Amino acid sequence: MSVIVVGSITIDLVTRVPSLPQRGETINGLRYDEYPGGSGLNQAIAIARQGVDVAIVGCVGRDDPGRMLLGVAAAEGIQTTSVMLAEDVPTGRTAIAVDPRGDNTIVCNLLANAALPATWIDEHATSFDGASHVVAQLETPVATVVRAFELGHARGATTVLTPKPAASFDPVLYAHTDVLVPNETEASALVGFEVDDDESVRAAGAALLERGVGAVLLTLGVRGLAYFDGSTELRVPAFAVNAVDATAAGDCACGAFVAARASGAAVAESLRRAAAAGAVAVTVEGAVPAIPTRAVVDALVAG
Repeated sequence: MSVIVVGSITIDLVTRVPSLPQRGETINGLRYDEYPGGSGLNQAIAIARQGVDVAIVGCVGRDDPGRMLLGVAAAEGIQTTSVMLAEDVPTGRTAIAVDPRGDNTIVCNLLANAALPATWIDEHATSFDGASHVVAQLETPVATVVRAFELGHARGATTVLTPKPAASFDPVLYAHTDVLVPNETEASALVGFEVDDDESVRAAGAALLERGVGAVLLTLGVRGLAYFDGSTELRVPAFAVNAVDATAAGDCACGAFVAARASGAAVAESLRRAAAAGAVAVTVEGAVPAIPTRAVVDALVAG
């Protein structure tokens, strides 16, 4: 089975900083790098590197960065024929600050990503034929995500949503989402209370299920993963690693989970692979360079 990812494709502009700046504070960066990124591209590559066929639906500018990003996707074996080329808006940029502990702040300048219309989904409906999963985030217009999920459901696919940025979340998405994959910050924004201990994790899972999603997969950093689907509650501990950059950890975890499920793995096995992929990702700088292959995940899971 194949997977469709509807999402952002950007250039990541990464600055290493001695500490994350506070409000109104100016600090000097320690180092600057540029990487291919965007949650859509990250998740598509994460799925492809787990050995699952994947296509990406997104939008880049008709510019050199856009052509470079399409080349990166193609080199990973990702189908890019449903990527829109915007004529009058540039390819997206994401500004990321990373501190010595690997924590980060992220500002996504959507640019071309925001130009992806819902009508584009209908024009490329055949891309969804045979897909087992449709995966999205909120770095493209909500109406486009909704239409992609509608089309996916009509073809029997499972829909998976990472609700980032949480500020862009529209409650209409609950009814269209089979698996919601927020991190602690995103979950807290959605449920209205801090998700910072076992009790609040369980409460957040219950609250999100009550709003209509089929299942909730919470990515909790060093506290691992928590999964709820109404009849099942599963917790998977994090793998112990030396973290240097958490930028793509959530995308890697989501991608590995989807890839495993698309390959027929049970939920418990898929969660462990997701935890392993997220753990590997934080040990490498940058987004795309940090995304592990199937062999790397296999080795960590095997212990």
